[in-house]
Amino acid sequence: MRRKEVVPLSSLLKDLIKAFKIEDKLDEVEIIHAWPKIVDKKVLACTLEISYARGLVRVQLSSPVLRAELNMRRTKLIEDLNKVCKANIVKEIHFK
Repeated sequence: MRRKEVVPLSSLLKDLIKAFKIEDKLDEVEIIHAWPKIVDKKVLACTLEISYARGLVRVQLSSPVLRAELNMRRTKLIEDLNKVCKANIVKEIHFK
């Protein structure tokens, strides 16, 4: 069936993403790509795994000292991730 009105492609893509319920997965990919942009090489080298679900970012680190340091910088990291992602998707970060 053809539509008679012209619909922007971006609108169709948003509808498709909602229909398949993959918003969280796309946000997770965006977070994973943003992490290297906001941390230095030492933090990146100690990062073992990053995951995201419903506003919560979980970062697994190999260094307990670095974990403690990043815990103190948690608010700034949340702001930086949201700025790089150009959306307010990160609400909390947990380091393990």
